[in-house]
Amino acid sequence: MMVPADVPATIANRRVPSGRMFQHILVGATVVATLWLAALCAYRAVESVGKPFGGFVVNRRLFVNAYGRSHWCGIREGLKFPDRIVKAEGTLLNCPEDLDEILNRLPAGSPVQYQVEKNGGIVEMVIPSMTFTWADLLMVYGPSVLSGIAYLFIGCLVYIMKPRHDVSWAFLSACVFLCLSTVTGYECRQLSIVRLNLFAQSFIPAAGLHLALLFPARRRCIQRYPVMQFAPYAASTLLALPVLFLYPRPVITTLFSMVRFYDVATALIMVFFNLRAFLGGESALEKQRAKVVLLGAAAAFPLPAFGLLFLHLGMGAKGNIIQTNLLDIPIILFPASVAYAIARHNLFDVDVYVKRAVGYAIMSLMIGVSFYGVEVLTQSVVVRPILGGYAQVLFPIIFPLIIVFLFQPVYRRVQKLIDRLFYRLEYDYQETVASITESMRALLSVDQIVATIVNTGVRTMFIESMCVMLRNRHSGHYECHRAQEGTGLDVPEGHDHLPRGRGATRAAGMRMPEAQAVGLAIVASRKSRNRNEGGLIGTNPQAGNPVVPVMSLDEGSPLIRDMAERQSELTIYDILEDPFYEARREAYLDTFVSLRAVLMIPLISGDRLVGVMAVGNKKSGKFYRREDVNLLAILAGHGAMAIENALLLDEVIEKERMEEELAIARELQTSMLPAVCPEAKGFEIAATSIPAREVGGDFFDFIEMTEDRLGMLIGDVTGKSVSGALIMSASRSVFRMLSEDQRTVDRIMSRANRRLKKDVKSGMFVALLYAVIDSRDRILRLCSAGQTQPVHFSAKNGVASFIETLGDTFPLGILEDADYQETRLQLALGDRVVFYTDGIVEAMNPRQEIYGFERLIETIQEAGSMSADEMLREIMASVNTFVASAAQHDDLTMIVLSVTG
Repeated sequence: MMVPADVPATIANRRVPSGRMFQHILVGATVVATLWLAALCAYRAVESVGKPFGGFVVNRRLFVNAYGRSHWCGIREGLKFPDRIVKAEGTLLNCPEDLDEILNRLPAGSPVQYQVEKNGGIVEMVIPSMTFTWADLLMVYGPSVLSGIAYLFIGCLVYIMKPRHDVSWAFLSACVFLCLSTVTGYECRQLSIVRLNLFAQSFIPAAGLHLALLFPARRRCIQRYPVMQFAPYAASTLLALPVLFLYPRPVITTLFSMVRFYDVATALIMVFFNLRAFLGGESALEKQRAKVVLLGAAAAFPLPAFGLLFLHLGMGAKGNIIQTNLLDIPIILFPASVAYAIARHNLFDVDVYVKRAVGYAIMSLMIGVSFYGVEVLTQSVVVRPILGGYAQVLFPIIFPLIIVFLFQPVYRRVQKLIDRLFYRLEYDYQETVASITESMRALLSVDQIVATIVNTGVRTMFIESMCVMLRNRHSGHYECHRAQEGTGLDVPEGHDHLPRGRGATRAAGMRMPEAQAVGLAIVASRKSRNRNEGGLIGTNPQAGNPVVPVMSLDEGSPLIRDMAERQSELTIYDILEDPFYEARREAYLDTFVSLRAVLMIPLISGDRLVGVMAVGNKKSGKFYRREDVNLLAILAGHGAMAIENALLLDEVIEKERMEEELAIARELQTSMLPAVCPEAKGFEIAATSIPAREVGGDFFDFIEMTEDRLGMLIGDVTGKSVSGALIMSASRSVFRMLSEDQRTVDRIMSRANRRLKKDVKSGMFVALLYAVIDSRDRILRLCSAGQTQPVHFSAKNGVASFIETLGDTFPLGILEDADYQETRLQLALGDRVVFYTDGIVEAMNPRQEIYGFERLIETIQEAGSMSADEMLREIMASVNTFVASAAQHDDLTMIVLSVTG
């Protein structure tokens, strides 16, 4: 079996349970056996071609069958059901084979003397024999085979689409029995086939009653006592057994009349249940299903009923053209309508089909009446008075010309009238669509657009509740942007874990909001374990409104993925009825209930899912029609496009704001970074800072403390843009101020930390290294607050190594009482010290490899004999060569200190 591409592997690979496999095997065997019987009956019927027959067909008990054609000699002489052939050529007949033996002795066309039991008496009749032709076979047996195979095909199709539903089983049983009764109906002379036909006819009402107990809604008695589903079959068994064993004795006529009574009772029960569901069903789907079934019955049964009525009222006299087997063909419409109602759980188009059929029927009638009226008027008023004797000759020429000029205007007027009568709301929808299009063009705010979507849906279609969820560009979650409070979910009977609709709340004696709040609370408590499975991020009631949800759906949740892939509406009935959703049904239902939705429509822009429109029940309690869904889809389409445009506009505005902010920040940063490195006696200094963005978070600074002492800062601020520049400025100012007091580096670092902890808002900090060089003793005093360890290159041994700093390494602004300690390093002539931020060692190439500390050490050692400026250039060149064209996400900042004297 082919598995849809969008079915998860865990579902596609799931093994079929052994019990269900047995069911499938049983169904397959039943279908194969039924087809084999149909083929056997067809073969036996073909054997009759070319053989003589009496001009009529009899069954095993020698009653004339109603299958006869109008030109057959026996039918033309007035034979009809229930006439019985008693004798032929003076020989008493006991079975159809006796009649065949007599006819085979005579040439075709020979007159045959019959004694017929007719209307309570014995009638002598002479009827010429005939030859059974292929045309006779096609017209007599063809309709039965066509109907039977159609019944079986429809039943199998429903079972394949919904194999796990007991409704499908009941419907398949009914279709199998209907198929057997029709395909064996013609071969009514062989005893075993006749008994099989009687068996099938006996069980048709049982399968029909079983179906009525389950569809369009499951009866409460079946919910409480599931074993009652088998009661109709037990009744059929009690009726069928005596009929089968006593056939062909005359007593079976009385027994079989009980089967017919069972048929009538089942039909009345089905009509009653469907009328009851249509007029007062507890769910919109139940009403719509009942409507489909009733429409199918209205289309299927009138013609066969009138045909049988005419037959029993005497229309079977000479010239009768009613063949009961032909009446099987329109009956196909009834199981087809039931199959449609079972298999399709979104019956949006039913009202459209009904209105279209009725509208076009009325239009055809009006056009026909107009056509006939024009013809009569033209002949009586125009043609005959003016043309006289030439009227009969010229009328066939004049009338078509009149029709050509008048037909199109008449057709347009009639079409307009029909549209006004049957499609008035469609015109209202067109006006609504035009209004939507016009209003969306003028809206540039996402809030206004979403408000328009919700208000239009609620006010135009009188929807109880509606929620629009939009994708958060930062988190990727779909969050409820706006919700309209409503009341109640309309859920089919049989799903007791969901809140009930209007009927249930009335029965409970509760007002709708109260009942619904209780229902949602029950569902929430039962379903909370499935929230993660359904991708439900959070559900919290709004203040003062306990039934309107505020929630978020994960971008990777199955529901969101399905909406994005299918890009079509999804109803709660899809979830309840479609086997595709069986594995995730509970999680999906949890989401639907939390959103108070019975219908979800995606907001698609291009191929992207911008958001989801969750729609509740209509206040009228009616099912959504195709016009409703189309309007919501148009509303969603225009809304998605408008939302995308508004978001793009917001991005442009945000980009312009950011560019302006970055320009200000760059100006601030440029003014703070030293333009040139200071000159220090006995030292050479080189420094650079390359931001990854227009304005980076790295900075460096030099503080001239005395002639012999120079302070150096190298830091990395968490914030970027203006916020980073401001913290950078604050850090620079604090250290410049504290350095004036000639304190030790550890004390300066501790005081700066306490100041920044008070002044900088929570969540922002500075990773910084503060160093002071003294030209008198060549001692480097430094203290690190979360900055990378500097590298010391010793000219004496030519080795580069990290300087291990002492004390805490918390960045400034995190912990107020951090213990920062001073580290001292005695420098010698020719030594180099490299200060750098983490952007240097974390620089990444296109293969996602980092530059790393090892490469930095190797590069410094190789450039050990270079000047400070040359070493700086060499290191930066090495980094740039490594990263190649890969974009960098962190700043590159470095200071190189060289001891020259």
